[in-house]
Amino acid sequence: MISRRAALGQLGALVLASCDKAEPRPDHSWIGEINWRDDFRRFEAPGLQVVRSWDFAATLHGFVAEGGELSHQPGVGAKLVSRSGDPKLRSPNGIDLPGDAANLVLVRMVRVLAAGPWDGALYYATARHGDRKSVV
Repeated sequence: MISRRAALGQLGALVLASCDKAEPRPDHSWIGEINWRDDFRRFEAPGLQVVRSWDFAATLHGFVAEGGELSHQPGVGAKLVSRSGDPKLRSPNGIDLPGDAANLVLVRMVRVLAAGPWDGALYYATARHGDRKSVV
């Protein structure tokens, strides 16, 4: 279960470091308490603690695209244009987040063009294994 002290990411995607065991589905009953604050360009959620955040309005922070074209829109954010059936936004290496503390990722995004079905899946990797799909 996700604790109320879970991590949250702002305007980005995180690669979570976590143990290799399967986790039970988290309880999302409190999800309505999370709000986006345009004036501060960040999420606000009582009881949640930010472990790491990125605001792409200033820079791409080392994120790259796989199967797509990533560009920076100054003052706005990142723009990812699909060039394949499954484009990915990849974080830079070495984020090293503790999976037991950083077990929730929030991303604020706007799809400006429908490009077929999208499940919004987040994948993570650890030193012991490659990409794995997170529990949604």
